Amino acid sequence: MKSNLAKYLVKSGMRIGTWFFGLLVGIGAQTFLASGQESDTIRTASPGWFVSIRLAPASTAIHLTSASALFPITTEKGSGGSLAPEVGYFFTEHFGLATGLNFMQYNGVVRLSSYQEKFQTTDSENESYERRVTAVQVSENQKIGLLGIPLKLVLRSSLGQRVGLLMEGQVSVAFPVAKHYTSSGIFTYKGYYPKYNVLLENLPLYGFPNAAAVEGTGDLPVKSPVISVGCAAGLDYRITSHWLVVATLHYDRSISQVVDTPASFNLSTDVTGIHSMMGGCTQASLQAIGVGIGIRYFPGRR
Repeated sequence: MKSNLAKYLVKSGMRIGTWFFGLLVGIGAQTFLASGQESDTIRTASPGWFVSIRLAPASTAIHLTSASALFPITTEKGSGGSLAPEVGYFFTEHFGLATGLNFMQYNGVVRLSSYQEKFQTTDSENESYERRVTAVQVSENQKIGLLGIPLKLVLRSSLGQRVGLLMEGQVSVAFPVAKHYTSSGIFTYKGYYPKYNVLLENLPLYGFPNAAAVEGTGDLPVKSPVISVGCAAGLDYRITSHWLVVATLHYDRSISQVVDTPASFNLSTDVTGIHSMMGGCTQASLQAIGVGIGIRYFPGRR
């Protein structure tokens, strides 16, 4: 229910943002046609300091590259978003820089239709044997929260006395503040003892159950820091000489290695849990596409 509610809120936010973006486009066109009728106080986009905050619902994806053809994972997009308070300075009417904090939530789903592995281990009597694990219908929900410090280039061009065209590009260094997963699947565990040439199976009391429903939870092996780049384009609408409303379409993607791959990986060793499928991958990247809505305040303007 929480997942469906989150998806509904993000979709609603993106619909509202898209509608608001379209509204600003309409207002911009109307303002541009009537640009000669307003005061120079509103029209002037003078240099100076500004502070802003922006909320951006987004469609997010956690892309994973499997380490082996025997590990055929598929990924699905999820719902996420960002909240970004910023401070910046316009050096001219058209060029400025900004920085601040950016909290970004990435959600995704990973699925594995079938899986098999085998590895050497020992039993409770220190007897060596080969443990064989097969699984079907494995799914994993992944959530990654990053707190980033962006450096942003802001370009602005006036479309009229109240409306401006915005283009932004940024580089961000972010640190994981949340990296959680929950997973489930159907697992079968067998034990082959080469010394006796015996295969133990369907013996749940001895640790070899057949078609057991297994669940797992824990932390994702996310590397820190995460470096990402992003771009945005949109419009701002000047309410007064101090206040602007901003609407943008944005795209962000990580460019550094996200997964901290362990030296060895087993999806599951027994019915007590499942390790994250991210641990069996060589590459991971984060991506977000969404609509941002915010306000910007220029304290020094009159």
